[in-house]
Amino acid sequence: MLKKFRSKFNYTTEKNSVNIIRCIISYCDEYNMSEDYNSNLDKKYDPSSVAYIIYTSGSTGKPKGVIVEHIGMMNHLYEKISCMNIDENTRISQNSSQCFDISIWQFISCLITGGTVYIYGDIIYDITKFIMKLSEDKINILEIVPSYLGTLLDNADMDSIKSTSLKYLVVTGEMLKTELVNRWFEYVKNRG
Repeated sequence: MLKKFRSKFNYTTEKNSVNIIRCIISYCDEYNMSEDYNSNLDKKYDPSSVAYIIYTSGSTGKPKGVIVEHIGMMNHLYEKISCMNIDENTRISQNSSQCFDISIWQFISCLITGGTVYIYGDIIYDITKFIMKLSEDKINILEIVPSYLGTLLDNADMDSIKSTSLKYLVVTGEMLKTELVNRWFEYVKNRG
């Protein structure tokens, strides 16, 4: 069935393959596709159409779905592209769980500009190996939470960090303390 879609990129794991197949089956059923279907599907969306729904507990602790419209998604993507000068030479680390909203821009922004997304899995739990991989892959943009930055600064070989191609470090998702920012700037100042 996947050959029928002539997909250039298929990524699956045992955990999500059932959902992907369900999605494809529903897609085929919705558009009544047959083996000899050769024309493009009609566009059935406008800027206010739903692009995706992401689930979050936010500050309440109660899970809820957040609807993101195409216009909001595109606005966010183009703002990221503009602010961080994302272009065909950019290499973004996709190291967050796909359950978090930041994974959306990490995946899609380079599709717009022709850059490259590097998808990292469990290697992020081994800081030394992760930093080496970021350096090897010449990552320009990394987004992490403050607690990970603290652990990185406490445990990583600073020479390994210095050898990275990092241009932007985006720290989000938790309270960011001044002390941690100062530690990072001290590192950047001494980076050479």
